Amino acid sequence: MSKLKVAFIGLKGIPAKWGGIEVYVEEIAKRLVQRGHEVTVYCRKWFTENNDFYSGIKIVKTPTIKTKATDALLHGFTSSLHASFQNYNVIHCHGLASYYSSIFPKLWGKRVVITVHATSWNEPKWNHFAAETIKRAAFLGMRMADTITTISPFLKNFLEEISGKRVILTPPGVNIKPDQKPKHIYEKYGLKGQDYILFMGRLDSVKRIDWIIKAFKALSHSNELKLVIAGDPGPSDSLKYKNYLIRLTEGDTRIIFTGFQSGRIKEELLSNCLLFVLPSISEGVPIALLEAMSYGRPSLVSIIPAHTHIIHDNKNGFLAPLNNFECFCQKLQSIIALNQNILQNIGNKARKYIQKNFNWEVTVKVFEKIYYNLLGGEDV
Repeated sequence: MSKLKVAFIGLKGIPAKWGGIEVYVEEIAKRLVQRGHEVTVYCRKWFTENNDFYSGIKIVKTPTIKTKATDALLHGFTSSLHASFQNYNVIHCHGLASYYSSIFPKLWGKRVVITVHATSWNEPKWNHFAAETIKRAAFLGMRMADTITTISPFLKNFLEEISGKRVILTPPGVNIKPDQKPKHIYEKYGLKGQDYILFMGRLDSVKRIDWIIKAFKALSHSNELKLVIAGDPGPSDSLKYKNYLIRLTEGDTRIIFTGFQSGRIKEELLSNCLLFVLPSISEGVPIALLEAMSYGRPSLVSIIPAHTHIIHDNKNGFLAPLNNFECFCQKLQSIIALNQNILQNIGNKARKYIQKNFNWEVTVKVFEKIYYNLLGGEDV
């Protein structure tokens, strides 16, 4: 087959520093390059290091203004406009801001694929105007797209219903890695393994990290247990939510903020936590949860569609009601009190579930077929 020329727009950039969309695009793009294709990722200057290539992927930086109101929309506009005049076979949009500008490549005869990662307009952090703006972007993107894909079965069904178009399932994968002993995290944070609860991800109010802190502080007999919060706030959230979280700790030295982590320390944090916790209000498919499960760790998550199609209560993880903080606290307390063998058994089932159902190699082959189909090849 001939070499494809694919451009990804609508993300902050790569290598991924935070955010599931950045991780998703980076993993797909690297594998497309490995399969012999030419891949370009449009990045924001403030996010991406001063280089023109990363893992064989061409980096293009287009102008934007780094404010909450303008950053994503303006970057989507400048990226789409630039990409329209290049010789790409396919322009692949990620992130709702890029959907508004998808009309430009369409006008210049380009093939457009969009991947919807979440129904962000339903998140309570947005005011009415912002929610409507995001929703309209999604609908415009689906209208412009030659092909729509999404990351989970519940999103696929929902998007097909509201768009009237076929939506192809392209779930994220997980890079399965060996467990790591708690060497660096012991030296840096005093963590021995099995002695801490872990949250890992973007510090966003949608994740309800404040619930985790409050529930942790309410635990009985937890003097030896610690809480690790690994992540940074996204650019749209500034430092307001993180500062609120720090105030909630009230100087509790058992609560550790590590900031964004990658590489060996990230692997050690995931390998050795007693429990991974994610009581989010809304998610697409949380990659941090998949990664924790891939290390054989049990997880406690909220009952939302993004979680319930992955976690089966008391089998490969634990579920707590979405909007009942008291029940969440009780569930956390009951899990902490469980025998280690029970937790390990649940963690083992979680690892097997991930190995069976989430594979980057499978997903990149689906995308490759989608691209060839748009150029006149076989259907997916």
